[in-house]
Amino acid sequence: MTGTGLADNLYRALARRGLTIKSAARHCGRHPDSLERVFLGATAKIDATMLDRLARAIAARAGDASERDRFICEIFGVAPHGGRSDAQPRP
Repeated sequence: MTGTGLADNLYRALARRGLTIKSAARHCGRHPDSLERVFLGATAKIDATMLDRLARAIAARAGDASERDRFICEIFGVAPHGGRSDAQPRP
């Protein structure tokens, strides 16, 4: 995986949280192969509903509602206050 696109950011954000493709797919109601195609670049679409479901599941898992926003901001490469994030995301 190369580049800094949404799929790459999503993959890294999931990895930082210790989620595998299989567990992430289960959280967003997708088949693991469908999610894998996103990461391989075989599909150009990233569904907003899928991202929302993942973000909500991650927040519930962390027990912190603000984790949802942090996850979304990591994917889109913006700081939580709305600016561009040039800093490294937290591990």
